[in-house]
Amino acid sequence: MTSSDVIMPGDEHRDEVVGLMRVAFNMGASSLAERAAWLPVEKMRCVLEGDRIVAAAGARDFRQWWGGRELEMSGIWGVVTLPEHRGGGLATRAVTELLDAARARGQTLSVLYPATQRPYRGMGYELAGTMTRHAVALDDLPRGASGPLTVEEYTPERDLDAVRACYRASVSSDPGPIDSDEDDWWPSRILGRWFSDDVQRTVVARGASGIEGYASFTFGSDANGPLEFEYAINCRHLVATSVRGWASLLSYLRGYRGLGQTLRLTGPPAHPLALLVEEQRVRPVWSFRWMLRLLDVPAALRAGATRR
Repeated sequence: MTSSDVIMPGDEHRDEVVGLMRVAFNMGASSLAERAAWLPVEKMRCVLEGDRIVAAAGARDFRQWWGGRELEMSGIWGVVTLPEHRGGGLATRAVTELLDAARARGQTLSVLYPATQRPYRGMGYELAGTMTRHAVALDDLPRGASGPLTVEEYTPERDLDAVRACYRASVSSDPGPIDSDEDDWWPSRILGRWFSDDVQRTVVARGASGIEGYASFTFGSDANGPLEFEYAINCRHLVATSVRGWASLLSYLRGYRGLGQTLRLTGPPAHPLALLVEEQRVRPVWSFRWMLRLLDVPAALRAGATRR
């Protein structure tokens, strides 16, 4: 194969790429048309055999915090190869072209969640951090009077900028969190439905000075409950910048107990939520390590040494 076999897909390739991902990722058929329409094909690379796509990869534009500083980052996703064509380095070629383009745009880091580590180590990636999912029973959340702040439903036109500011204030001193200015990241991926038919809600904890916390969550099944319609609250984001914000959100979420059984949330291995629960009931139930590669070592070190 030659370099001409690696292409940037166009609109005519959307259904084929999604079909490839369906095979590789065991995706259900219900959202395929919606996903095909969404695909950011201009940020993807595909490998052709003849006129057939046999491997693909995509990238998203992020910023990642390190030591209180944000570095431009390329997030690699959707790395797929048809089973009959695996082992030949085809997906590696697609990812390599994405990395070359990212470095040319000035992005100094690349990060991904690996389904398998060996090929990514061959491209210069190494384990760098962990995403951990925690769970706590709603009955174990703090009891007592309602939290001190008003918790109300999120309104995009009014609250989006304040929610993003709340997130930045909460995570900017920690190593590893990411942010993005891509059009669909906050409205859809973080605060919206994002290819799911589950019930989705976002609420904010509002104080006199503005938003001090927010929760974006869906309802998912809870296999531990005796009734089939009992559910877990699955938080995409559960963020607060003050003790008042945490107390108000936890009080609100505890109000779902009954049919609601469990709160699940992602965050660092030692999640601050554990400090607000009386017993050791905030427990890690799942973790996955992510990998990082420096795309431009001098630029990354300069950016990391310059406070913005």
